Amino acid sequence: MPNTIEWSEEEMRLLINLRRDRNEDYWRRFGRSKVPFWNEIAAKIEEDLGTRFTGVQVREKFKGMVKDCKVSKYIFKKKNENNYIYLILILVISKIC
Repeated sequence: MPNTIEWSEEEMRLLINLRRDRNEDYWRRFGRSKVPFWNEIAAKIEEDLGTRFTGVQVREKFKGMVKDCKVSKYIFKKKNENNYIYLILILVISKIC
């Protein structure tokens, strides 16, 4: 079983904001390796909040949040088409998107 790391809402929001603010930098990186980019994001989280994450942990958390958001939106859309409204999905989406 993989180790799971608990992220606070503040840490997740900072991660999202840092990734968004540095989107252009992310896509302009030469080569396929984005390791330095994620290490820089991890360092900034540590600097701002004092929480230590590795670049790999930061990358995986971000990828997981994007995946959760896409799945939640898809499920909500399908359920809504059948006239079911799940308020819990709205709450989940608003916390991670």
